[in-house]
Amino acid sequence: GLGLLVGGGGLVVIRTTRSMLARDDLAHLVAPEVGDGGHVAETALRATDPAFSREQFLARVQHLVAKLAPQTPLDDLHPFISDGLYQRLRTQERLGDQPRAPFAESVVKAALITRHAVTAAYDQLTVRATVVSAGREQTFHLSFLRRRGARTQPTDLTQNRCPQCGAPLALTATQRCAHCEAIVNSGAYDWVLCELSPGVHHLGRAQ
Repeated sequence: GLGLLVGGGGLVVIRTTRSMLARDDLAHLVAPEVGDGGHVAETALRATDPAFSREQFLARVQHLVAKLAPQTPLDDLHPFISDGLYQRLRTQERLGDQPRAPFAESVVKAALITRHAVTAAYDQLTVRATVVSAGREQTFHLSFLRRRGARTQPTDLTQNRCPQCGAPLALTATQRCAHCEAIVNSGAYDWVLCELSPGVHHLGRAQ
């Protein structure tokens, strides 16, 4: 669905999935502008997650961008993205579109946290990433969700480990850990990519 809210930059459109955000949560959305590169977001998140690091989070973004390359099987990407985004990418690829083509052999030139939105249940971080592929430079906005109160763990999906129990990653078809049965892409334990869009992500002044 679509959540509409007004922040410092005007009207904002956030795409969500029913499994990620309850309808009642939309009333609690706030979206302060983050014009300092993410320092405000980092401070706010550290209030409940002392181990959160802006640098480590952005390193995770670079890791994910590399996985978005079209040569990566979509099922290998699924643990890092929401079910809604997975289904959308799968449908587009089945129709012959190539939504991941801009990420072929790509390099992240720059990445910046531009927005921290909060609902009753989730934190949302939006990152503006400048990606270079085949000599072409493009800007993408990537939105991540994680349940409020979740804490950064010493091991995570980027290390091929379950973000809940830390065991070597072995998943069922529904993205459940074979050891602890945690759904690793639910946002309950770790950041999950829920939206990917090129160019301008929201209506209002540029970030």
